[in-house]
Amino acid sequence: MDLFPIKDSYTAYLKRDGSSISRNPNTVDRLCGRLYEMGLEKIFERCSEPKETNRQIGPLFKRWLNNGTLGITLVTLEKLTYS
Repeated sequence: MDLFPIKDSYTAYLKRDGSSISRNPNTVDRLCGRLYEMGLEKIFERCSEPKETNRQIGPLFKRWLNNGTLGITLVTLEKLTYS
């Protein structure tokens, strides 16, 4: 399975921090309820769908920005001096 079958802002958070599951029982219950409503066949179908373009390319943006494609050098706020 490639993707979690439900688009929800909390799924990445729950995946990243395993202890967050025990701290957010209402969110887990809500997501589980949605999975039960979908049924097993629909869950398998949604998990095997291709990633959306924004989910494929989004992580590459920072690399693209830092490789100088725009023809400028990026600076951080710490490097800026104000007069």
